Amino acid sequence: MQVMAAYGRRQIDPCKQQAGRRNTGRVVVQPDNWYVLIPDCYPAYISWEQYQWNLARLKSNQARAKELGAVRHGPAILSGLLTCGRCGCRMVVQYTRGRHRYICCRHAVDYGGEKCQQLSGGALDEFVSEQVLRALEPAALELSLAAASHLEQERHELNQLWQQRLERAYG
Repeated sequence: MQVMAAYGRRQIDPCKQQAGRRNTGRVVVQPDNWYVLIPDCYPAYISWEQYQWNLARLKSNQARAKELGAVRHGPAILSGLLTCGRCGCRMVVQYTRGRHRYICCRHAVDYGGEKCQQLSGGALDEFVSEQVLRALEPAALELSLAAASHLEQERHELNQLWQQRLERAYG
């Protein structure tokens, strides 16, 4: 595998530069706007495609309004994953007295508008759990049958091995 050589990943944006301060205004730019990009010119641990995939994955795990973000802590199973069907913003989890609910309040927080919608967390989590388990039932059955078949084959091979040892010992 080879790695790239690059120059210009961080450039100075004149709009963000502060007067009298030399190293201000640096921004990270997209690879299309780098001054130099020579992929596959040095040995590397991962490929250029894997590197790009890793960057995309890291970006998607950011806690930003436009990204789904990483799964959060707490009993809510859809925390950080649920988006509003009306406005497309990420829904947040609100915990009160041992219960939780999913709320879309992005427009209320940002613009002082109304909350878009809210859903009961317990009921939604139960419904999603049932659907996931129902979807996994055939796979679980296939896996258990494959495991049983594998165990039977191992038991048969072990039995043959013991029979051969007995034959050598008494043969």
